Amino acid sequence: SKIGFIQRPKNISKDNSKSEDALIHALNKISKKVEIDNVVFLQPTSPFRPKKIIDKALNYFFSSNADSLFSSSLFINHIWRIHKNTLKPINYDFKNRQMDQNKHNQINENGSFYIFKYLKFQKFKNRLFGKIINYNIDPIYSYQVDEAHHLKIIELLIKNINH
Repeated sequence: SKIGFIQRPKNISKDNSKSEDALIHALNKISKKVEIDNVVFLQPTSPFRPKKIIDKALNYFFSSNADSLFSSSLFINHIWRIHKNTLKPINYDFKNRQMDQNKHNQINENGSFYIFKYLKFQKFKNRLFGKIINYNIDPIYSYQVDEAHHLKIIELLIKNINH
């Protein structure tokens, strides 16, 4: 099969450009040549994924009758925010600290991949909409390259993970 390339316009190629704008642009171009039912969006900032994960996630997406799906991993960190110069916990009660093993309801949208229905994406202009589901992957695959120092972490992971 052939691989095609789509040149992204400069106005949506900046550091602060939204992925949705790039998706809208690319999908508009692609839809002129082929019919699109569903979209698998692989974030380039997530450089590696488990083998066959997209096939497994697609099977789950179709069997769940969902509109959109995001890749995820369990999240056990304790998050705080500063509110009016005071630290406040967001996702736990520090006076009643839960063991990490018991935190099964906290999910991190890790940004590795998304799957969504094309026609509904056209309506909502967002990768997540309607019946949203998640697909958990091992947290080791959740690392992203958003800053230069992240490359060192990714390089170490690639050397040490059989992917």
